[in-house]
Amino acid sequence: MDFEKYGIERDNIKNILGYIESGQIAVPELQRPFVWSPKQITELIDSLYNGLPTGFIVVWTNDKIKLKDGTTSVGKKIIIDGQQRITALRAVLLGQNVITATYNERGFQVAYNPFTEKFETYKPIHDKSSKWICDISIFFKDNSYSETIKFANDFIERNPDMTLDLLLNRLDKLKRITNREIGVVNLSSKLSIAEATNIFNLMNSKGTRLGQEDYIMAKLSSDEKFDGYYLWKTIDYFCKGMHDKKYILEIPEKDPDFANTEYYNKIKWIGKYNSSIYIPTYNDILRVSYAIAFKEGVLKKLSDLLDGRDFLEKVYTEEIACDTFSQLREGLFLFVNEYNYKQFNLYIDSTGFKYYKLINSQSSLNSSYVMFLNMRDDKDFNKKEMNSYIQKWFIMSLLTGRYSSSSESTLDQDIKRVTERGFIQYFRELESSLLNNEYWNTTLIHSLETSSSLTSAYLVYLASQIKKSANSLFSSTITVDSIIKIKGDVHHIFPREYLKANGITSTKIINQVCNYAYIDTSVNIDIGDDAPKKYFHYVLNNSTVNNTLGYVKSEKAFYKNLEENCIPKEVVNYDYQNYDVFLKKRRLLMAKYIKEYYESL
Repeated sequence: MDFEKYGIERDNIKNILGYIESGQIAVPELQRPFVWSPKQITELIDSLYNGLPTGFIVVWTNDKIKLKDGTTSVGKKIIIDGQQRITALRAVLLGQNVITATYNERGFQVAYNPFTEKFETYKPIHDKSSKWICDISIFFKDNSYSETIKFANDFIERNPDMTLDLLLNRLDKLKRITNREIGVVNLSSKLSIAEATNIFNLMNSKGTRLGQEDYIMAKLSSDEKFDGYYLWKTIDYFCKGMHDKKYILEIPEKDPDFANTEYYNKIKWIGKYNSSIYIPTYNDILRVSYAIAFKEGVLKKLSDLLDGRDFLEKVYTEEIACDTFSQLREGLFLFVNEYNYKQFNLYIDSTGFKYYKLINSQSSLNSSYVMFLNMRDDKDFNKKEMNSYIQKWFIMSLLTGRYSSSSESTLDQDIKRVTERGFIQYFRELESSLLNNEYWNTTLIHSLETSSSLTSAYLVYLASQIKKSANSLFSSTITVDSIIKIKGDVHHIFPREYLKANGITSTKIINQVCNYAYIDTSVNIDIGDDAPKKYFHYVLNNSTVNNTLGYVKSEKAFYKNLEENCIPKEVVNYDYQNYDVFLKKRRLLMAKYIKEYYESL
């Protein structure tokens, strides 16, 4: 029977914020954490101030949906679209902190200039100007008329070129922000989660769309029959625990129901574990858990399986739904297993990828963890060789950009081929076809001809330096590893200003990754912006046992240092006219260095 799927009404922002505070409107699990930028927040406030339209919020009545705090939505309306705007308003107007996408709690402050009627994200510089009101929330937190008058008089005392009438007029305009009306779309309680999600995506086509993983998380959070609710909490708490240990340590007190389950026992170990490498999102956990449990990589199928769909008979059965939840639980438990997770991180750490900032492909990490977990269950596989194979799979996928596009279908293909042929045979087939002589001698060299420091080949080069304990430029004691760790200096071997002074002004040419080398800050300052043939000779001449400049201690150490930084020894004679020759030679040396590193894994 047909029914009205939605109704539209209008309400003002003050009332809507009140509904949020009183719990009449709540946030469901299928919404993300706060992801807006400070610029987006400021633009929203500016639009409201000037009476511009700011879109609708969409709410839905459904008593079965789990909320962010773990309670159900009985008797409440839940936000389907508009959470980001509402959260921004609560942060800026009411001065409330928000939880960001990385599970950090922070506040957002907007400054206002009544002279120009402009808004800006608050910065300390605003404190130095008498013309700026640094935090507009002071006018929305129980601010009385007498307090406004007092503030206005103080402001005019500091700014005699502003009149009291004009200031009060503009402050009143500011305070009327909460009187602005906004459209409210009320979705019917008869809509399913799938229908509500589809409506969200249709109405939010210009914003952040919900993906399959969001839909699946919503399904899990609303299921109690097959423990889906606890699966959701396990995933959610694990992700939060990776960012903030207190989420895990406080569970027994804040969520005793979950703390008394086997699910909590599976993840409580992360309360005392710090990972700087593999930090998964709920999307990553779902994909890996599903891939391990079902030997497939396309996540969309999981949505239907959770509903109990029989793909052969084209019917839905409770038995299939039950089996699906059970299999997903097994995959999830393999993912969050303490030994598995720590051992995998150790393998990746041993490649030289010791820091999350060096990893530009989460999909490569995910696929490597899938292969690791598959091998853990293979009784015929020699576990002593696992480290080498996993490391090579990870580096191969990075170098070849295996998961840079169509990552889901590529993973699906890899899992099925591994299932058919076994990991070792399939890996050797890929390795021989992808990492052949043409790759090492041509493709890899060309991939280093870039100014992007996020290029996989360059990141693998840095990891190889870390793996080999290479020293930073001109040093025999300070490693590349230690400088990357503390975010130290990246030195232009042909200094930027030197190149510009000699007619080479293209940023893309100057900032070629083959012109980079990590260096200690004090050394970088000492060598200045001279031609390489000048400052390299300067360092060479000062490379003595007794030098106090922090340089290498001998001529032999000097040339060894050039070698471990893949710098051609002819650089001691180079000036700007040799820059192109230098780049070509260094690409060859870096490619050779990367190949030797890969073969050593």
